[in-house]
Amino acid sequence: MNVIGLDNWNKANFFEISEADSTMKVENENQPSFQKNKTHDLTFILPNHCIESDEASLLQQQSPSINSKSPSVKSQNRSSSSKCSPTNQNSHCRIYAHKEKIAEKSDYFRLLLTNGMKESSQQEISIPNIPAPIFYEILLFLYTSELPINLENFVNIFLYCDQFLLEDGKELCRKFIKRLDMGSLYKILFDDECNISTELTNLYLDQMICNGEYFLELERVGKLNLEMLVKILISSDIRMKEIQIFKSCLEWIKVNLKDVDVKQDEKVLCEIFQHIRFPLMDYEEISTIVEPSFVVPSHLLLEAYRHLSKPKYLPLKESDFKNNLRLNPRKKHDFVAVPGCDVFQIQCNDHKKCHSVSWPIENFSVIKSQKHISSTFEMFGLTWRMWAYPAGEAKHADSFSVYLEAVRVKEKESYDFLRNTTFFFALVNQKNKTLSRHYPSSPNVLFNYEKSVWGNGLIELKTLYDTTLGYLDNDCVIVQLHILECIALEG
Repeated sequence: MNVIGLDNWNKANFFEISEADSTMKVENENQPSFQKNKTHDLTFILPNHCIESDEASLLQQQSPSINSKSPSVKSQNRSSSSKCSPTNQNSHCRIYAHKEKIAEKSDYFRLLLTNGMKESSQQEISIPNIPAPIFYEILLFLYTSELPINLENFVNIFLYCDQFLLEDGKELCRKFIKRLDMGSLYKILFDDECNISTELTNLYLDQMICNGEYFLELERVGKLNLEMLVKILISSDIRMKEIQIFKSCLEWIKVNLKDVDVKQDEKVLCEIFQHIRFPLMDYEEISTIVEPSFVVPSHLLLEAYRHLSKPKYLPLKESDFKNNLRLNPRKKHDFVAVPGCDVFQIQCNDHKKCHSVSWPIENFSVIKSQKHISSTFEMFGLTWRMWAYPAGEAKHADSFSVYLEAVRVKEKESYDFLRNTTFFFALVNQKNKTLSRHYPSSPNVLFNYEKSVWGNGLIELKTLYDTTLGYLDNDCVIVQLHILECIALEG
């Protein structure tokens, strides 16, 4: 099995102990360990991927997913000729466990240990091609149902959970993928190892489709391959106007079909444009933008013009919608994303009814002395925008502040604007999403014509500008807004 990122086992997970501690009592005898105790009746032998010969180490998990009573783990105390060493290719690591516990929690090991195979009568079982740290985490998962997952290990955790038929472990990885921020998903999709697993690739593509408008932005769409582009175009969940989707496709063609020849590239063009819903565009968009591009097949243009010229009092038949997807409007959403602008819709997996947007503030250091305002966006029937103060403001001089504004519409003076709103900002940690910070509003913040702005300081500037922490990465800060509830009040 091809495995990525296995050569470096984070030494921060270990702390040194003296030889005098080699007989130290294991903190919890009922869990797996690198140090054998009287309760262990099963030994797993793994190839040396991990512990250097001059280190007697004790594994101390730092992840909050594992409680403070996690077992102590020690390298096998053997003679120098058999210690784990990068130069000793025959050395192995041993992990000790409990046969009954392992068999109870895993169908794979139950079959291995109880079905009469030779392993069922052995006290030592060889597990090839798996590094000890990953295998230990999987064993510990069988004992505790807890599995620390992050960007560095989730691929390997998923692959080995699949190998050992641990569907619960795979499900935790699926949930992690669904929570990935778009920047991380973008990097994964175009990584050389993206296709290491068909199931993982499909999970990535599903998330790409759910956030199609992000990948259709002009600066990104060119990197998509044809299959990716078509998968997004087929979706009814794209939160963009059809003409903007068409412009994104033109950008893709510009990048991937240089000096496009309509006849020579006819197959590719048809594959793309058959999924764009031209009949739903305005006549002006068709006549001034689409047709003059000279890349759209004539039969699709004719279909669009015929639909637009159809009298409104002659509605389409139900069969027309069933037989032609291009006549079906894409699903309506409260949020309308504007491609090319700096605010775009994202999916919030933690709250089902949450409406969320992400605001990547590029060239952050350049605008640090200015008040920075996002583009407007629509949610819950209102127009919103965000403000940011990259260099601090009067009330929060030493902090990066963000505000949410409900934009007033002068010609619509009504009680529709009076809203009780509950929301929170998130400051994304671009190196480790689990370290992202959340800043909740007070419950039921009242937005009205007298007070239409609410916000606060999010993080100290010195902390934000520490690039090792991950909140400022490539001169970009990402702020997310999640509106949980927005209730209109009667006047």
